[in-house]
Amino acid sequence: VRPGSTADVPSGFEDHMPTICEAAGTQVPKGVDGTSLLPTLLGQQQPERSTPLYRELASRQAVRVGRWKGVRTGLKRGDTSMMVFDLEADPGETTDLASARPDIVAMLEGHMASQHEPSAVFPLPTIDAPASAP
Repeated sequence: VRPGSTADVPSGFEDHMPTICEAAGTQVPKGVDGTSLLPTLLGQQQPERSTPLYRELASRQAVRVGRWKGVRTGLKRGDTSMMVFDLEADPGETTDLASARPDIVAMLEGHMASQHEPSAVFPLPTIDAPASAP
C-alpha cells in the first residue's frame, strides 16, 4: 500500500474477510458477503461491488448501490416510504429524489428485500410484522 494514499471506495465491515482472504491467497468462505478491497489497497482499479452495502437497525433500513442510497426511517410507524439520494451529485444528502426517481426506488427496494433476513429475535417493524389473523 502506497504510504499516504487515500481512496473513496464505499466499503463496510463485510469487505474485511474477502480482502484478507485475497491478500493471503485463500478462498473466501462460502456465505460471506462483501468485496475484496485488495485492488484499491494496491492502487489498482477496484471492480464494481457484487453485493450492495446494506444496513438495518431497529426500525431503519439503508442500502447503497453505486451512486444511489435509499433510506427508510419510519418502519416503526408502518411507513415503508424511502428517501433516495444521489451521493455523487449530493454527498450531503440534502435532496430526496424518491418522487422524481421511482425507477431507483424500485431498484433499491428490490435490494433491501433481497438483503433482509427476517428475524424473530430482531424483527424489522412493518417488514417482519406477523400476518394478521383472518
